[in-house]
Amino acid sequence: MDGSLENAAFLEPFAIVSYQNGFLISDRGNHAVRCLDLRTKKVYTFAGNGKAGYQDGENSRALLDSPAGIAVGDDSTVYITDTGNHVIRAVSPSGRATTYAGGEEGNALGALSEVQFSQPTGLYWSDGVLYVADSGNHRIVAIADGQVALVAGASLTGEDAYCGGYLDGYAENALFSSPQGIFVDEDQTVYVADTGNGAVRMIQNHIVTTLSISGENNTYPVSPRGLWLDDGTLYVGDVFAQVVYSFDVQQRAKNNCGWKEYQGT
Repeated sequence: MDGSLENAAFLEPFAIVSYQNGFLISDRGNHAVRCLDLRTKKVYTFAGNGKAGYQDGENSRALLDSPAGIAVGDDSTVYITDTGNHVIRAVSPSGRATTYAGGEEGNALGALSEVQFSQPTGLYWSDGVLYVADSGNHRIVAIADGQVALVAGASLTGEDAYCGGYLDGYAENALFSSPQGIFVDEDQTVYVADTGNGAVRMIQNHIVTTLSISGENNTYPVSPRGLWLDDGTLYVGDVFAQVVYSFDVQQRAKNNCGWKEYQGT
């Protein structure tokens, strides 16, 4: 429900990004992206209309299915992972939603018109590149200059293609399990909420390492999703544990040294 801040209602909000006078929020359960305007102190629907579907169009005429990640490009284009439709949508500054990348579910890479995703979730825009957590394919990809390329995550077949895996090492050989969150630093280091593995991973110089994983001297992470880096501290939102916690990324170790828990729901 749109309206004042006090009366507006959401269903399974997933991601939030700064936008114009406030924030954009992916309202996943309502199959919409909402805008929280701090100037007018109201919430309105930015794209979608509460019904699951797949249709381009202006604002509420557009149909989405379980949208998750949001990113805003340098030209104010808004990118949305339309998870249920296995595509990336783009909403122009004028408010028209179109399909930006993807089509049928699959794992093909290449041109925007040829690429295939499987339940994409997290998005991050950095220096002209759109990073995507392609959750169903257990990989991270990057979109630039009309092409979609692998950042990290081995191609999987059989049962592994469903469950994913866990392996550090060279980016093209590394294994993830349903990664859902991404943050990219100024030096293009990519931080990944490897949700299915209960781990936080780092991709740097084409090498994947684990910063922390559940069960090794720390309680968290359990099901990490949201990531934010500030002054060397990585903040992690854990959807299952219902906490926000942080650690110093410079430690780069699989232990709980330096972890701090913050109260959250």
